[in-house]
Amino acid sequence: MNKKSISILVAITVGLLGLVFLSQNAFVDAPEVVLLPIATYQNAAKEMIKVDGIQPGNFVQSPLAVTGTALGNWYFEGSFPLEVRDSNDTLIGNSIGIAQGDWMTERSVQFYAEITFTSTTATGTLVLKNDNPSGDPIRDRALIIPVTFQK
Repeated sequence: MNKKSISILVAITVGLLGLVFLSQNAFVDAPEVVLLPIATYQNAAKEMIKVDGIQPGNFVQSPLAVTGTALGNWYFEGSFPLEVRDSNDTLIGNSIGIAQGDWMTERSVQFYAEITFTSTTATGTLVLKNDNPSGDPIRDRALIIPVTFQK
């Protein structure tokens, strides 16, 4: 055998051994992908409304006190609607967020709400909607926070 034939034979052997090794170990140590819940802003930006102390995936129980800040145009007559929905998107509780200051401003205004709900599922969402007296769907805004219900 000449040197060229030996080189080709060695290359083929190494290639075959590599394929056998890869096929046996391709998925042995693959990390598990864990998707963390995130808050969703519908037609809104993070700067428009912020909730204190309730992060996506947090455990919540009834009655749920909700505080935070929202821009003045999130309110109408000093209030806006909040909802708690189960994992089937069924409404299980609602309330009104009340401005804790002068809401007729372009700045952020503190709010407070308390929602009572009864959950039949393990998870759901807290939904904070802007008060849209026009009824025009294009002006609807919402912050949706996934939550876990504590029994």
